[in-house]
Amino acid sequence: ANFLYNAAPKDGSTIGMFARGLAMQPLLDDQGIQYDARKFNWIGSLSSDVSMVLSWHTKPFKTIDDIRQREMIVAATGSGADSVIFPYILNGVLGTKLRVVTGYPGASDYLLAIERGEADGTAGVSWSSISAGKPDWIKDRRINVIVQLGTKKHPDMGAAPLVMDLAKTDSDRGVLQLIFARQDIAYPVVAPPGVPAERVRALRQAFNAVMKDPEYLADARRQTLDTDPVKGADIAALVDRLYASPAEIVARARAAMDDGKKITNSK
Repeated sequence: ANFLYNAAPKDGSTIGMFARGLAMQPLLDDQGIQYDARKFNWIGSLSSDVSMVLSWHTKPFKTIDDIRQREMIVAATGSGADSVIFPYILNGVLGTKLRVVTGYPGASDYLLAIERGEADGTAGVSWSSISAGKPDWIKDRRINVIVQLGTKKHPDMGAAPLVMDLAKTDSDRGVLQLIFARQDIAYPVVAPPGVPAERVRALRQAFNAVMKDPEYLADARRQTLDTDPVKGADIAALVDRLYASPAEIVARARAAMDDGKKITNSK
C-alpha cells in the first residue's frame, strides 16, 4: 500500500491488491503507514466476504457463551491481520476470552495447526477460504461456526449469529461497524492517487466487465469462489464514511484493541 501510494507510476499502468484491513488501519494504528486511504483510486473488489470464529469439532466451544466463559486458543498470522485484530476486538467489545497465538505464515499454516490440535480454532478466516480450500471440513462437519464476522450473514453459514447482532449498545455497534466493514471490500483492486480521471474510469469499466464475463464466472464456480463484486465508487464511499466516524468510536475501537490484547498477554 505504501509503494502504490508513494512510488508507483500514476498513469494507470500500475494497479495493486492488498489486505482489506489496510484501508482502516490508519484509524487503529498508524505505525508504518505512509498513505491516506481516502486518496486511493479504488477500482473494485472481487467479492464481499464473511469471516468467522470457528473451533475444531472435538473442542468444547460451540457458542458465543462458550468463548465468553472459558479461554479459547486461536491461531493467527501477525500484527494487523484480520486473524489478530478480529479476536482482539471481540475480546474488547463482546467479552470473549480468545487467546491469540501469532506467528503462522498464512491461513493454510494456521488451519493445519487447528487440524493438528495446536489451537482450538481461529477467529479471522473467511468462509470462502474454507469452502474453496477445506471443503471436507464443511461436508464432514469438522468445524463449529461460532460467530459470523461481517456486516451481513453468509447464506451458507447456518444459524451462527452475526457479530453485528451481538452489539448491546450504539457504541458497540459503531466499533463493530468500523472493524468489520472491511469485509465489504474483501479483495480490493486499487490504483494510486493522482491517476487521471479518464484512466480510472477505464480501469473501473474493465474491472466491471470482467466481473460479468461468463468465462470468469464459470472458473470462479469451479473453484467454489464467491462472486459478489463491489464497485470502486462504492468502496470509495464506504472508506469516506468510515473515516468520518465519530472520534469517540475510533477511540473506543483503539481501546478495545488494547483491552483485547490483554487476554493474550495475561500469561
